[in-house]
Amino acid sequence: MFLRRIAQKRDLCRHGFSFVAFLTLAIATISFTVTAWADCSSGTLTNGNGEDLIINNACTVNAGLYTYGNINIVGGGTLTFSDAVIDFWAASILIENNGSLEAGVSSPIGAAGGKLTIHLYGKDQGTNGSGITCKTDDICGIPRQSIWNTNGSSLVTLPGGYQDYFYQYQPLDYDGGNSTGYFGYKVLAVSYGGTLQLFGAKGVAVHYPVDLKPWQSGTSWARLNKNAAAQTSSLYLDRVVDWAANDRIVVTTTDYLPGHSEELTVTDNDTKSGVSVITVAERLQYPHYGQVYPYPETLPAGIGPNPDPNVDAARCGTSSTGQALRCAETRAAVGLLTRSIRIVSEGDKLGDLFPPESDHYFFGAHTVFRAGFPGGAVTGH
Repeated sequence: MFLRRIAQKRDLCRHGFSFVAFLTLAIATISFTVTAWADCSSGTLTNGNGEDLIINNACTVNAGLYTYGNINIVGGGTLTFSDAVIDFWAASILIENNGSLEAGVSSPIGAAGGKLTIHLYGKDQGTNGSGITCKTDDICGIPRQSIWNTNGSSLVTLPGGYQDYFYQYQPLDYDGGNSTGYFGYKVLAVSYGGTLQLFGAKGVAVHYPVDLKPWQSGTSWARLNKNAAAQTSSLYLDRVVDWAANDRIVVTTTDYLPGHSEELTVTDNDTKSGVSVITVAERLQYPHYGQVYPYPETLPAGIGPNPDPNVDAARCGTSSTGQALRCAETRAAVGLLTRSIRIVSEGDKLGDLFPPESDHYFFGAHTVFRAGFPGGAVTGH
């Protein structure tokens, strides 16, 4: 997915989202009418009809299809997604000071069979687009005198207790159509004091320490532990994973041709041998290597490549004298594509899925985290 806008501010972090080609949503024939701002005064969100939404209290989203325009979560507002099958459409979502969007905090989404998909939609507005605006006030509830007006002139204490310089927000490049639209559009955005917490059950490395090694990928992805030949349907992994029937996975190429990576569908996960042996519905079109490459035992210490950080040193084995050997990671990676929480880029209008590649449509959604957000956690997503 290509994004036409490049952010230059140092407090900005953006990611393009991949799209899903097919969704089992009966929305193509639904007609939407945009009305006034809605709220969640009852504490349980209604399904919506394309209107904008302000969340200023605790609000729960249960199973179903939800259709909204711009959504602002302001101070005192918490939008909480239940562990259920939810398709949530929005033009943009902005989390302002003391607002929060959360899913799976007490128990990860998917533990009870849920699957959350946030669909972001919107048309490319050209080189002078207008971003979503704040609703707390013109600066999203950022303390004006003590924070906003310092504008980099002195150290300030930011949410979370960190000291840093705060610089006033400006619109993103090519989105200057509104001087207070600091976050762009077709966006999931977190402002000063806003919190985003998304915890999904699929593909989480929960048993590892915070400071992970490159090979400590949990069940998000694994390595082959045995060569996989073409025209076979079994993948021997290096660990036990919790992947299940109908999960989608990818096995990476090991022959330098990117097109030889293959997307596959799990039909069985046999763990009786102490590792997962994954059976897939398709037959492999290409061979995939499943062994590390050991450096020669005679290679003197300090000569040649350093130990590969991508491989657990225990897998390199030991020499005839009991010394640890060095090796390079050359095994195919096998990654889980199925996720409990997805943020999906869609088309120009509410209800429009992302067009196929042949339509040459490349305007994707993005995330923005601006200076002063106190916390964000995204796992199993």
